[in-house]
Amino acid sequence: MPHRPRSHAPRSPWLLVLIAGLMASCVSPPTAEELLDVGFRSPEQAFRTYQTAMAGDHLDLEYRCLSAKFRADNQIDGLVYRLGREELLKRQPFVKLLADGKIEASRELAPDLVELEVKVSAMFVTKRIRVWMVRVDYYEAWRGEQLAFDAFANFQDHVFLEKGDPDQMFGIVAVPEGEDGSSVTELRFGREWRIAGFELMQESPDPTADSIGTVKTP
Repeated sequence: MPHRPRSHAPRSPWLLVLIAGLMASCVSPPTAEELLDVGFRSPEQAFRTYQTAMAGDHLDLEYRCLSAKFRADNQIDGLVYRLGREELLKRQPFVKLLADGKIEASRELAPDLVELEVKVSAMFVTKRIRVWMVRVDYYEAWRGEQLAFDAFANFQDHVFLEKGDPDQMFGIVAVPEGEDGSSVTELRFGREWRIAGFELMQESPDPTADSIGTVKTP
């Protein structure tokens, strides 16, 4: 199970070589297909979205890929995300490697928590990184192009299935005081996935081996 962040300088020569190799080769900008695939409907899609954001230097999208608890634990704020990102990469340099990583395995740890195993390779060096993805339930009410009100809320508390002929599904939310519910033009209920943490997987049982930047799950 993941645990709290630890700050370590990158001591392993292989890590420096790996990062240098990826920087030298440059991350390819996202393709049109990758941009069209942006979304958060599954752990895998959310992770690919994070990769697309990193490759295209889309900081707003990259920030959206991180869970609220991850942001809080790492003191990352949307208004100054570029600075927070630089600090995060100093503490966890291996995160840079994820832009070109490949998902090799996916394991459900809980209904709302999935662990991805991502392989990264460069200059004949291959390493694996664990990425924890957490599910977020929410609803949003829109008024034209403007978000009227929203909240993180258990999906099953707001979306119901009524058996019949045919079955009917409906959603219910409370309209906040001062809001005009009659002017709402769109009501959305959803379950999305966000990044909850990273951990460089250790391949050596040696207790003196490098351990770099693990992050606590929500």
